[in-house]
Amino acid sequence: MVLGPFGFVLLIIGTAISMFGLVSGDVLNTPRILFALSRDHVIPFKKISRIHPTYATPHIAIVIYCVLTFIIAATGSFEKLMIIATSSLLILYFGVAISVIRLRKKIPAEPREFKIPGGYTVPILSMGIILYFLSNLSKKEMIGTLVFIAFLTLLFIVMKAIKKRK
Repeated sequence: MVLGPFGFVLLIIGTAISMFGLVSGDVLNTPRILFALSRDHVIPFKKISRIHPTYATPHIAIVIYCVLTFIIAATGSFEKLMIIATSSLLILYFGVAISVIRLRKKIPAEPREFKIPGGYTVPILSMGIILYFLSNLSKKEMIGTLVFIAFLTLLFIVMKAIKKRK
Protein backbone atom coordinates (compact mmCIF):
# COMPACT_ATOMS: atom_id res chain seq x y z
CA MET A 1 0.00 0.00 0.00
CA VAL A 2 2.89 2.35 0.73
CA LEU A 3 4.43 1.91 -2.73
CA GLY A 4 1.09 1.77 -4.55
CA PRO A 5 0.70 -0.09 -7.87
CA PHE A 6 4.49 -0.22 -8.33
CA GLY A 7 4.88 -2.02 -4.99
CA PHE A 8 2.16 -4.48 -5.95
CA VAL A 9 3.88 -5.32 -9.25
CA LEU A 10 7.26 -5.56 -7.50
CA LEU A 11 5.80 -7.94 -4.91
CA ILE A 12 4.27 -10.14 -7.63
CA ILE A 13 7.54 -10.27 -9.59
CA GLY A 14 9.53 -11.07 -6.44
CA THR A 15 7.07 -13.80 -5.50
CA ALA A 16 7.25 -15.32 -8.99
CA ILE A 17 11.06 -15.35 -8.95
CA SER A 18 11.08 -16.88 -5.47
CA MET A 19 8.58 -19.60 -6.43
CA PHE A 20 10.53 -20.38 -9.61
CA GLY A 21 13.69 -20.83 -7.54
CA LEU A 22 11.88 -23.04 -5.04
CA VAL A 23 10.32 -25.21 -7.74
CA SER A 24 13.61 -25.48 -9.65
CA GLY A 25 15.46 -26.64 -6.55
CA ASP A 26 12.66 -29.01 -5.61
CA VAL A 27 12.64 -30.63 -9.06
CA LEU A 28 16.39 -31.19 -8.81
CA ASN A 29 16.39 -32.61 -5.27
CA THR A 30 13.15 -34.39 -4.38
CA PRO A 31 13.09 -36.94 -7.25
CA ARG A 32 16.26 -38.39 -5.78
CA ILE A 33 14.13 -39.71 -2.92
CA LEU A 34 12.14 -41.75 -5.45
CA PHE A 35 15.42 -42.82 -7.04
CA ALA A 36 16.89 -43.93 -3.69
CA LEU A 37 13.71 -45.77 -2.70
CA SER A 38 13.81 -47.68 -5.96
CA ARG A 39 17.56 -48.30 -5.83
CA ASP A 40 17.32 -49.63 -2.27
CA HIS A 41 14.32 -51.83 -3.19
CA VAL A 42 11.98 -50.04 -0.78
CA ILE A 43 9.50 -49.63 -3.62
CA PRO A 44 9.06 -52.35 -6.27
CA PHE A 45 9.60 -50.18 -9.34
CA LYS A 46 13.20 -50.82 -10.45
CA LYS A 47 12.98 -48.64 -13.56
CA ILE A 48 12.75 -45.53 -11.37
CA SER A 49 16.36 -46.07 -10.29
CA ARG A 50 17.73 -45.87 -13.84
CA ILE A 51 20.37 -43.25 -14.53
CA HIS A 52 20.41 -41.34 -17.82
CA PRO A 53 23.47 -42.46 -19.84
CA THR A 54 24.38 -38.97 -21.03
CA TYR A 55 23.35 -36.67 -18.18
CA ALA A 56 23.86 -39.04 -15.23
CA THR A 57 20.52 -38.04 -13.67
CA PRO A 58 17.63 -40.17 -12.39
CA HIS A 59 15.54 -39.09 -15.40
CA ILE A 60 12.61 -41.46 -14.85
CA ALA A 61 12.28 -40.39 -11.20
CA ILE A 62 12.34 -36.74 -12.27
CA VAL A 63 9.61 -37.25 -14.87
CA ILE A 64 7.41 -39.21 -12.44
CA TYR A 65 7.88 -36.58 -9.75
CA CYS A 66 7.02 -33.74 -12.14
CA VAL A 67 3.90 -35.51 -13.43
CA LEU A 68 2.68 -36.31 -9.90
CA THR A 69 3.39 -32.75 -8.75
CA PHE A 70 1.53 -31.32 -11.73
CA ILE A 71 -1.49 -33.56 -11.12
CA ILE A 72 -1.63 -32.64 -7.43
CA ALA A 73 -1.14 -28.94 -8.17
CA ALA A 74 -3.75 -28.92 -10.93
CA THR A 75 -6.42 -30.71 -8.90
CA GLY A 76 -6.07 -29.21 -5.40
CA SER A 77 -6.34 -25.80 -3.87
CA PHE A 78 -3.23 -24.00 -2.68
CA GLU A 79 -4.35 -24.23 0.95
CA LYS A 80 -4.84 -28.00 0.75
CA LEU A 81 -1.48 -28.45 -0.94
CA MET A 82 0.25 -26.40 1.76
CA ILE A 83 -1.38 -28.43 4.51
CA ILE A 84 -0.36 -31.71 2.85
CA ALA A 85 3.19 -30.49 2.26
CA THR A 86 3.64 -29.03 5.73
CA SER A 87 2.16 -31.94 7.66
CA SER A 88 4.18 -34.41 5.55
CA LEU A 89 7.41 -32.56 6.28
CA LEU A 90 6.59 -32.31 9.97
CA ILE A 91 6.03 -36.07 10.12
CA LEU A 92 9.29 -36.63 8.25
CA TYR A 93 11.16 -34.37 10.69
CA PHE A 94 9.51 -36.16 13.62
CA GLY A 95 10.99 -39.41 12.27
CA VAL A 96 14.39 -37.76 12.01
CA ALA A 97 14.20 -36.64 15.65
CA ILE A 98 13.31 -40.18 16.73
CA SER A 99 16.21 -41.50 14.63
CA VAL A 100 18.65 -39.18 16.39
CA ILE A 101 17.65 -40.65 19.76
CA ARG A 102 17.83 -44.21 18.48
CA LEU A 103 21.20 -43.73 16.78
CA ARG A 104 22.65 -42.07 19.89
CA LYS A 105 21.74 -45.15 21.91
CA LYS A 106 22.81 -47.65 19.24
CA ILE A 107 26.03 -46.09 17.94
CA PRO A 108 28.12 -44.08 20.39
CA ALA A 109 29.87 -41.07 18.88
CA GLU A 110 33.59 -41.13 18.35
CA PRO A 111 35.54 -38.51 20.32
CA ARG A 112 36.25 -36.35 17.22
CA GLU A 113 32.75 -36.57 15.70
CA PHE A 114 30.17 -33.82 15.92
CA LYS A 115 27.55 -34.45 18.56
CA ILE A 116 24.49 -32.29 19.13
CA PRO A 117 24.94 -30.53 22.46
CA GLY A 118 22.36 -31.11 25.16
CA GLY A 119 21.98 -34.85 24.84
CA TYR A 120 18.40 -35.78 24.07
CA THR A 121 17.12 -32.24 24.72
CA VAL A 122 17.14 -31.05 21.08
CA PRO A 123 15.38 -34.08 19.57
CA ILE A 124 12.81 -34.22 22.39
CA LEU A 125 12.07 -30.49 22.10
CA SER A 126 11.82 -30.89 18.32
CA MET A 127 9.33 -33.73 18.71
CA GLY A 128 7.26 -31.67 21.15
CA ILE A 129 7.16 -28.65 18.83
CA ILE A 130 6.26 -30.86 15.86
CA LEU A 131 3.44 -32.51 17.82
CA TYR A 132 2.18 -29.06 18.82
CA PHE A 133 2.07 -27.93 15.18
CA LEU A 134 0.40 -31.18 14.08
CA SER A 135 -2.19 -30.80 16.85
CA ASN A 136 -3.36 -27.58 15.16
CA LEU A 137 -4.60 -29.50 12.11
CA SER A 138 -8.36 -29.78 11.77
CA LYS A 139 -10.02 -33.11 12.47
CA LYS A 140 -10.46 -33.74 8.74
CA GLU A 141 -6.78 -32.96 8.05
CA MET A 142 -5.64 -35.22 10.90
CA ILE A 143 -7.78 -38.09 9.63
CA GLY A 144 -6.46 -37.61 6.10
CA THR A 145 -2.86 -37.56 7.34
CA LEU A 146 -3.40 -40.66 9.52
CA VAL A 147 -5.04 -42.54 6.63
CA PHE A 148 -2.09 -41.62 4.42
CA ILE A 149 0.40 -42.82 7.06
CA ALA A 150 -1.57 -46.04 7.58
CA PHE A 151 -1.58 -46.69 3.84
CA LEU A 152 2.17 -46.12 3.55
CA THR A 153 2.82 -48.30 6.61
CA LEU A 154 0.74 -51.11 5.14
CA LEU A 155 2.56 -50.74 1.83
CA PHE A 156 5.91 -50.91 3.66
CA ILE A 157 4.88 -54.08 5.53
CA VAL A 158 3.69 -55.73 2.32
CA MET A 159 6.92 -54.80 0.52
CA LYS A 160 8.98 -56.18 3.40
CA ALA A 161 7.02 -59.46 3.33
CA ILE A 162 7.54 -59.75 -0.42
CA LYS A 163 11.29 -59.23 0.04
CA LYS A 164 11.47 -61.95 2.70
CA ARG A 165 9.80 -64.46 0.37
CA LYS A 166 12.41 -63.80 -2.30
